[in-house]
Amino acid sequence: MASSKNLTSLDPGFLESTSKLEINEQGQVMNAIAQYTKDPATPSLQLERLSGKVGSKRLWSIRASIELRVLIAKQGPASVFLRAGHHDYIYQLAQRSDFVAPQDGNPQFVTLERKGVDLEPKPVENRKTSTPTKQEQPILRQWSNRDLEQAGFNVGEIDMLRKSTLDTLLDVWTDISEERLSLIMDLIEVQPADYLQGQLIDDPDDEYLYRAIIERGALGGLSSVLDDDEVQRLVAAPIEEWMIFLHPNQRELVERNFTGPARVRGSAGTGKSVVALHRAAALAKQFGSEQVGGDASPPILFTTYIKTLPPVFDGLFRQIPSSRPDCVEFVNIDRLANQICNKAQNQLDVDTDKVKSAFTKAFQAIVTPDTPLHTSGITKSYLLDEVAQVIKGRGLKSLGEYQRIERTGRGTGFGTHMRTQVWELYEAYQQELKKAKTYDFADRILVARDIALSQPAQYRAAIVDEVQDLTLVGLQLVRALVSDEDGVDKPNALFLAGDGGQRIYPGGFTLQEAGVDVRGRSAVLATNYRNSKNIIDVAMSCAGAVKVDDLGEKYDPAETHDSEAAQEDDTEQETDPGQETDTKYKRGEMAAKTLRDGMSPVLVQAEDEDAQADFIAQEVQRLAVSDAVAIGDIAVLVSINNQEKKVQRKLEQAGLRVLPIKSYTGRFSDEVKVGTLFRAKGLEFKIVFLYNISDGRFPKKQEENMSDEEYADHVALDMSRLYVAMTRARDQLYVLYSGEPSPLLESGLDKFEHRVHET
Repeated sequence: MASSKNLTSLDPGFLESTSKLEINEQGQVMNAIAQYTKDPATPSLQLERLSGKVGSKRLWSIRASIELRVLIAKQGPASVFLRAGHHDYIYQLAQRSDFVAPQDGNPQFVTLERKGVDLEPKPVENRKTSTPTKQEQPILRQWSNRDLEQAGFNVGEIDMLRKSTLDTLLDVWTDISEERLSLIMDLIEVQPADYLQGQLIDDPDDEYLYRAIIERGALGGLSSVLDDDEVQRLVAAPIEEWMIFLHPNQRELVERNFTGPARVRGSAGTGKSVVALHRAAALAKQFGSEQVGGDASPPILFTTYIKTLPPVFDGLFRQIPSSRPDCVEFVNIDRLANQICNKAQNQLDVDTDKVKSAFTKAFQAIVTPDTPLHTSGITKSYLLDEVAQVIKGRGLKSLGEYQRIERTGRGTGFGTHMRTQVWELYEAYQQELKKAKTYDFADRILVARDIALSQPAQYRAAIVDEVQDLTLVGLQLVRALVSDEDGVDKPNALFLAGDGGQRIYPGGFTLQEAGVDVRGRSAVLATNYRNSKNIIDVAMSCAGAVKVDDLGEKYDPAETHDSEAAQEDDTEQETDPGQETDTKYKRGEMAAKTLRDGMSPVLVQAEDEDAQADFIAQEVQRLAVSDAVAIGDIAVLVSINNQEKKVQRKLEQAGLRVLPIKSYTGRFSDEVKVGTLFRAKGLEFKIVFLYNISDGRFPKKQEENMSDEEYADHVALDMSRLYVAMTRARDQLYVLYSGEPSPLLESGLDKFEHRVHET
């Protein structure tokens, strides 16, 4: 299988080790691997073999800078990037490491250390998954005792081998020689008969490693083999690569066979969307060649609430090696409902101006002086959300139903008389919509759900990202699109990803109310791969105090967050008799372990909003000149739409190119991204600026005659939005304000670096 190109793959620990470096160092590493894929013999790379004490024949290093090295496994046309780090760390690591491709196991990077030995910094290890790795299995298990005797081992040595795994070998065989250790690593990759006939895989031009990666690399957590063009794309868009990085501990969730609906959850940065995207890729590969009734298999549906996210997910999905974009449809829930209605020749046009006017007329007719809703101080906007999210969002058909339900996610109490009047408001609103000959979005989703319930499944499987932002009816619609004719859930048909702590829209529901049962088929991701510890600590301090109702599971993020105490495994699961997994939120369970420290977030005081925008423009220019980060990896987030244009003008006046987040498609572009907190949901950037998080501006001041309960609801929702916005930042976060900082920042003020911008 000769190849003229140098084909490369990424070990799962490579991106983790790179993430621990400074931003400019990360760029140097990525440039080095880009050079290597073009020509490994480039003189500046100083390609060097590192045999170490294990005697590895595959470990090499290249030079990324005076201080930085990249550790590589290399044989024939195949190379695997293993780790990046400072010179001494890489050379120490290579002393007790090897990259092996066992005859009966998966290719993997292994480190052999005695207990108590600790490299600095500690290398990323192969954590446990549900399938035992080669490190957990006996060494040379394909070799009989007689074979080992013929290979030169005595009875005592064979006994120690039988008691050892690669993880425990040095502790069991305490006086092992370097010669014996090297021999063991050689024997792992050959069958006894081949070795005894003198056939060792020691030819540097042999393609054994390439074949092993192709055949079994994915099972060992390696990326697909990438050609030099694919590596160039990854290097050109590093933040997008982070957005599709799948840790091997998450792979089991991607590939598992679920007997019914499944769910993955976890706090910000834990990779829920990444798991969802890779799940889509796995299902597309599995179902893409199926035939249903003589026709091609229905596509996989990937949906979410925010309309700007599907193009981003589509773009990221196309960057996953071996993905099949033709088999997956990315569409937001409103557009999906519209498609279903149109296909059924039941066109429901939504005129937002007429919708707004219809509700205003209904409000003025029903909420009159001295009525329960008027005297309570409930605002028109809150009541509109009540009708859209609670009554229509749950598909309620009668006042009796409305009187009985628990209004999940709505903190303002509504008694019997208030609910009666809300129902009157709802009926008046429907009459006004009818007069105006229009519908609202909630109406269309309701109709689409009913159409889907009356028809056979239209998709082979559905994946819902940010499921907590959908309404109950929205989730019922998706479920109906993949259920059988009797409404029974099919295996592997419905996969949900989300986190109630990141809900940015009013309302809520429970999975039980939606008829979705994920017992035995859910997991919590417990490692934050995105944010530095400094960023997540600030986000939790400022915005982690809201009690969360996560589709029926309640927890307090402020109590559960503890990055130091987070568990080792990436997923927290407990096994039930059906051998699937189920996880319930408990204290400590939502603690997401962070992988790295970083720079302290910066809190900037400026004279006014214009001065804030000036600071952002100046700081982005400074970062651009320093080459510390690509301009396209920077985002500016605002809380309301009219601030977006103001910031954009300031940046453009400073000579910076700007791309509105609503136009972003997940592909790298050398432009500053600008948009609202809502638009940034589900995205991530290396550096984020939060504009005008000032007292009285975010959250807004309490309106005159607004009830305290309703205002508390607004504040709680804004706190969740702030948490989402802060955690979009991977490496650095700037928060700007004028006058006094938002009270939402108060509990985290000591975790910021404070600056004053002088105009």
